[in-house]
Amino acid sequence: MEQAYDRMRWDFLQKMLQHFGFPKTWSKWALACIEGPRFALMINGQISNWIEATCEFHQGCPLSPYLFILCSELLSLLINQHQNIAVRALNNIFDTYCKWSGQKINKAKLSICFNKKMKRSRQQMIANKWGFHTQAEGKYLGIPLITRRPFKADFQHIIDSVRGKISSWGSRSLSLAGRVTLINNILTSIPIFSLSHMFVPGNVLAEIEKLIRRFLWIGNLTSNAAHLVAWEQVTKLKSARGLGIHHLEEWHSILVAKFAFKFLNNENTLCVRCFQTKYGNRQSIFSTKRGDSWAWKLIC
Repeated sequence: MEQAYDRMRWDFLQKMLQHFGFPKTWSKWALACIEGPRFALMINGQISNWIEATCEFHQGCPLSPYLFILCSELLSLLINQHQNIAVRALNNIFDTYCKWSGQKINKAKLSICFNKKMKRSRQQMIANKWGFHTQAEGKYLGIPLITRRPFKADFQHIIDSVRGKISSWGSRSLSLAGRVTLINNILTSIPIFSLSHMFVPGNVLAEIEKLIRRFLWIGNLTSNAAHLVAWEQVTKLKSARGLGIHHLEEWHSILVAKFAFKFLNNENTLCVRCFQTKYGNRQSIFSTKRGDSWAWKLIC
């Protein structure tokens, strides 16, 4: 969306809060945090009349992302009402959402991915209808949109982010306790979002932990020194004489097990429904066969 925060209308937000059943008092509090700014312009030394704002969420305000997501939920609701979607129906949905919310689609930043089995002529027709450019793969909120087994290169941006943080801190004289705090609060948090939404290859986690170990014992990525304690001991809880640093491979296993639990309980999510359709009719619930996807084998 083009200038997404700046275009979001407050009257639309109020209607969405009512739709989701938020108490009136709470809704007034939320609206009071964003409504009411007025602006005046200085033109040739003269101050103009006051201009009353009718839209905009404040950048950096911790409340704004949640309010924006609530408003964006209308788009999901509109799409869910049109399960058998054609290009014309989607265009109407986008137009309706933009008309009500004040949003505007930024086509310069949009792309569309097609299944490889779709004819090129049909792909081009749909892309031209929307005005989007096509690409084989893309990203959404940092998550790769791929239908194949993910590789290390797909998550290189996460490794680079961890390396960049360490490089910026390496010039400081940080104590061991200071480095542990930065690792626990920042470095181990960087890959958690991707781990929560996708099956990340083990070599990505191994590379991140390698960088974290160097930062813990050396303080930078350019020098060399001995690692004084085994990593298995370092990642134990403080009550078990460790440093409480998260072991990313264990987190990975926990999050995959969480998805397996959702599959077992038939939770009504799109991802679970896809796996249920493909693998849910087997006699043994968690069983693999030749040709099964890498993700399913990981879950099993």
